[in-house]
Amino acid sequence: MSASDTTVYTCIESGRLEPEVVLMVRTLRAFGGRFAQCPVLAIQPRPGPSIARSTLRELDEMQVTYVKRPLRHRFDWLGFANKPWAAVIADEMARTRHIAWLDGDVLVVREPRALDAAQHDAHEVLACVEELGPVSSGPGDRFEPFWQTLAAAAGLADGVPFVTAGPSGKRIRLQFNSGVFRFHRDSGFAQHYLELFEKLYALCVMPQDDPTMFLHEQIIFSIAAASWRGGVAALDPHYNFHTEPMYEALYPPSHYGRAVLLHWHGSLRMEDFRDTFVQRLQSSLPAVASIVQRSLPLDAPRTLLPRLRRALLHRFRQRQQAAFVRGATRL
Repeated sequence: MSASDTTVYTCIESGRLEPEVVLMVRTLRAFGGRFAQCPVLAIQPRPGPSIARSTLRELDEMQVTYVKRPLRHRFDWLGFANKPWAAVIADEMARTRHIAWLDGDVLVVREPRALDAAQHDAHEVLACVEELGPVSSGPGDRFEPFWQTLAAAAGLADGVPFVTAGPSGKRIRLQFNSGVFRFHRDSGFAQHYLELFEKLYALCVMPQDDPTMFLHEQIIFSIAAASWRGGVAALDPHYNFHTEPMYEALYPPSHYGRAVLLHWHGSLRMEDFRDTFVQRLQSSLPAVASIVQRSLPLDAPRTLLPRLRRALLHRFRQRQQAAFVRGATRL
């Protein structure tokens, strides 16, 4: 069985991302099939304390390359800004044909064959459709003005195209979940993604009915894909199978065994749900459950100075984000 021509990359920072990334890579190495030996880049693109030595040792043991390249930027207060910056860094460093992003809170439970399948050779970008959050079903939807403003700024005169969301069958403006995606190296997509991220955030707009900014980076990723000149395709929902309680109507727990990539979000950190989630893994994916249980609790390394620096930096960035939200135009 030949190895996949794919580099996997993710972001890591001092703190809670450290154990998450370690767990994600453990499952990739154990259950990734042809992808198990992929080069893996753990990229830290924002200023901040380095990861702990213990984490670095674990990454070294799994042959993960840690890349610390702190970039100062007007939006570096936003944690999700890591994704487009890391995409450009991965595009520069990778030597494989494909580059796949995996969130740290993803478990690889089966070989993700579609990421480099021949059927997708013409598709430069692959991701899974997401239907929760501030999505728009088109004219008359309360989120439509927000989507139309971003689409116009991205050059999409007719707006973001419509897709059918896999689990529910709803017709919505294309929103990809940015927790799992793949693009071709040297295609230019990484730079396109970053440029649109910077341009659309600079508009400083927010939906009237959504006071958070949690999914704005994901929406911008979706618009980057929709406006991309290369081929774009939607992956089967089992390539980004969500496990939090809010998703259960769309992603039933009885289907864990069909998943390829499990996106656990907060499932392993919710005290009132963690045991239930682990029990479901034991029932459907016992080998995966075993690795997860050995990795719990997912505590950040207890190093005093980085903890103090993280706390101060977090407080400063929260103030910057709050200022952005206060000054944003509501659509």
